[in-house]
Amino acid sequence: MKNIGAFQSKLNFLLSSALAFGCAVIIIIFVSFIIRHHYKKKYASSNLLGRNTYSEPFSRSEVEGGSVYFGVPVFSYSELEEATNNFDVEKELGDGGFGTVYHGKLHDGREVAVKRLYGHNYRRVEQFMNEIEILTRLRHKNLVSHYGCTSRHCRELLLVYEYIPNGTVADHIHGHQATPGSLTWPTRMSIAIETASALAYLHASDIIHERITENMKS
Repeated sequence: MKNIGAFQSKLNFLLSSALAFGCAVIIIIFVSFIIRHHYKKKYASSNLLGRNTYSEPFSRSEVEGGSVYFGVPVFSYSELEEATNNFDVEKELGDGGFGTVYHGKLHDGREVAVKRLYGHNYRRVEQFMNEIEILTRLRHKNLVSHYGCTSRHCRELLLVYEYIPNGTVADHIHGHQATPGSLTWPTRMSIAIETASALAYLHASDIIHERITENMKS
């Protein structure tokens, strides 16, 4: 009986060890697969971006405007410089983590918001291309329209958006457009509902907007 008990204990130990080893192997294989997939995807993306950003020859149509990225028009730097009066500080609408936004007017009479990205390095070009790719997929009544951009070979990275003239929610709450009773509770509720609708649309499109502030356009 004693020998049987010892054998049973040894068998249990071996089975437990084998099970633990098997689980460890499965976990290692799973983690290795995820890491390999991540780096493979990152490498492919990096190669694609590298080719698009640095290997393609400069064409006059890209530098001076007239071509398209992801189906949106490419503006020339000189056109947007003129539209914003050489990026006059008086035209500045606001700034954020990636760039400063200016009010401008195009030759065809359209009023636009021109986003001027900070810097022009590999990381900024990557963000620039990603933002264009995302913006071209968005179609919602509570999101500003994307009109176009400059070439990635341009001296500066600029994005062109629809201009909303009514100011921001912050302006109407405690800014220069704030007046008693200007934002009634039904109006505030409408703003909240429309904002939630836009966010739900973004999330359904696998886009996470991490920074929601009262600087939204009203």
